[in-house]
Amino acid sequence: MCGLVNSLLENKDKPTAPGLIWDLNPACDRYLLHSAQRHPYMEPRAWILDNRKRYRISYADRADDYWWELVVDNATTVLELYRQWDITNRRDALRYLVARGIPYYTLFCPDRRDRITYIRPKVPTLGWRISGTVLNRYDYQAYERRAYDILARPRGRAALAHGGIVWRLASEIMSADWHDVAFEGPSTDIYHTGQPFRPHQGDDYYDDALTVEELDVVCGVHKIFTDASFHQTEDLSWWPKPNIWAKSDFNIGSWNPWCETWFQVMLSRYRCGEGRPKNSNQWRSALSQFKRARHLRDAVELASDTFIRERMVIPSV
Repeated sequence: MCGLVNSLLENKDKPTAPGLIWDLNPACDRYLLHSAQRHPYMEPRAWILDNRKRYRISYADRADDYWWELVVDNATTVLELYRQWDITNRRDALRYLVARGIPYYTLFCPDRRDRITYIRPKVPTLGWRISGTVLNRYDYQAYERRAYDILARPRGRAALAHGGIVWRLASEIMSADWHDVAFEGPSTDIYHTGQPFRPHQGDDYYDDALTVEELDVVCGVHKIFTDASFHQTEDLSWWPKPNIWAKSDFNIGSWNPWCETWFQVMLSRYRCGEGRPKNSNQWRSALSQFKRARHLRDAVELASDTFIRERMVIPSV
């Protein structure tokens, strides 16, 4: 493993690793494009949505008959699914992603006759506090109840699709059958609060999405007044916001035992009254522990993207 990490980090422009341990290297016995290693059903395609390259995942199997499109952002995720021979349809692929907290989208293209009317949902915040207020475990319990009110709605499934810390909080706060919510596909809320995805040609696609205000509640954000005139505030949150988590050393693309250990320690501290919410700078510092993990994530993504473009040469939508 050390050899793999060191090899990938040596060349920042074109990361690679020896064939003995890297299945993207043609010298590897299990090279991903050997006839014996090719996925018999998976058919990934590059898809430009909102001027950004994403990947549509589909399977050449009769069971892969769903009314929504499965889309992922990262080349690393595409190859991870490609290695899973037991996955033969989008529902199984979705189950794999949800179980690991890997981000995804389930996109639906409404009929042109359907009316899309954006209605900004009214979101009750966790409130404003004066500077010096000490939040305790009862505040944390109140936060969990408020977050549940949001996650229990149909588009609460968007939190599961978000991946990372938002996915973990949703799986903790939602009911025991939270997995099933993800497999239902986009809810009817997309006609009012859905996130649009615009291809180069054709009609827009939509998926469930949470607003910034809703994500703030899910992550436990409190507004704290920082001046006597009550004009300036700073955010204190029980958990890091999605943008902070995305750039942290903990975000390596999926939820892992390292993340889970950290999460359980934090959760235990909050519930026994020892933990306190943090501001953005404090969260960045707290999550900055192993920079090589973030560098490795970026190197693997670059290598995966290069492999898909130059060797797999997948078609575009």
